[in-house]
Amino acid sequence: MTDAELVSFSEVRCPIQNGNKRKRRDVSSFQPVGFLVSITNNGNAFSNKIPIVVYDSSCTNCFLDNGVFICNQKDNICVVKGKCFRLSSSECTSNRVKDDNTSNNLWIIGAVLGAIAACAVVCFLVTKTVKKPWTSKGSWFPSMTDKGHFTNSKDAFSKN
Repeated sequence: MTDAELVSFSEVRCPIQNGNKRKRRDVSSFQPVGFLVSITNNGNAFSNKIPIVVYDSSCTNCFLDNGVFICNQKDNICVVKGKCFRLSSSECTSNRVKDDNTSNNLWIIGAVLGAIAACAVVCFLVTKTVKKPWTSKGSWFPSMTDKGHFTNSKDAFSKN
């Protein structure tokens, strides 16, 4: 519940708490916010609830249709630093050039990093799949000249 200021016998003014307002630069952050408002002068008896929709009219069109608010984003707008402007305005033109340059730079950076990652994967796979030649020193097979590993069948089955 929020306190209101009585302006006249038919008007009251109260602050709207809008803590959920997101500060992003895209148009989707300009979604309308709806409230059900009723008033009281004693804290016990309240008026009927009335739907109230708060929206930025430079970004959005809203209208009431059979008791339902319908809101649509306007065409031909851009958002600069959290504000909506017509596409023909100078704010949109100057910032669009900056955004296009940023997008191009990000694409180039992504392509270079992708190529480096692909090269690293190929190098790793090549080093793991190339077989090293066997040498007698590093071999796990015992030497045929080493008699300690082999026993004569007579020695293995003879009784001492």
